[in-house]
Amino acid sequence: MAFTSADVAAIEAAIVSLATSGVKQVMIGGRSYTKYDIKDLMDLRDTMRAEVSSASYGATVPVKFNEVSG
Repeated sequence: MAFTSADVAAIEAAIVSLATSGVKQVMIGGRSYTKYDIKDLMDLRDTMRAEVSSASYGATVPVKFNEVSG
């Protein structure tokens, strides 16, 4: 599924609603998220942002570096 900047805005609004208001549940794309699913929404938002950014600025892949000990 190709995400758009409108999708990112919608999920950000849902995160704010769950975190700051009396809203306990939101529906996004036919899937229900509860207050306890905020982490899942934030992960999905990050995926959406990466996809929208990639579509806007060329094919880039977010890179996460893990700390190496020892």
